[in-house]
Amino acid sequence: MTKTDLIAVIADKPKFPWARGEILVDQVFACMTQALQQGDSTRPRLEDAAPCKA
Repeated sequence: MTKTDLIAVIADKPKFPWARGEILVDQVFACMTQALQQGDSTRPRLEDAAPCKA
């Protein structure tokens, strides 16, 4: 799955425009990048979601 595919899945939801889906995916990738740069591992799971400072 590519970034564009992921955005398309999110944007396919009612009342969720493409631009907001793109912002959401970019934010998730930024959080994952930040964690990896700090030496943390990443395992994206919604039940463990927490805000990050990206």
